[in-house]
Amino acid sequence: MIELTFHNMPHISSNEFYAGKHWSKRKQIVDMYHSLIWVNLNKNTINNLSLKPLTSPVEMIFIFFNNFDIDNNSAMVKMLIDGLRKYKIIPNDNKKYIKKISIVEGYEKNIIKIQIKDFF
Repeated sequence: MIELTFHNMPHISSNEFYAGKHWSKRKQIVDMYHSLIWVNLNKNTINNLSLKPLTSPVEMIFIFFNNFDIDNNSAMVKMLIDGLRKYKIIPNDNKKYIKKISIVEGYEKNIIKIQIKDFF
């Protein structure tokens, strides 16, 4: 199992992300999120975490601590997965590689965790 820890990531609800925002504003949010993902991936690498690109199907567990309804974390899940694909941690975000996604309520403020497990 790989566990990635992301510090100081803004928590953006799906309602906030999609509610009447022009596509260019959503793109700014996505670009900012991807930049923060890159910074956090480098921190994870520095902490001796093996970040070899995945080659087999996985299950991804996203752990958030916020006041959102659990389904309102879905926009952040999408941005996180796209960021992991952009930086080649996962080769693609299709069903061949990601078999299962779970969103779980966490307990650590200002931290997002992603657990990546082999899917059998």
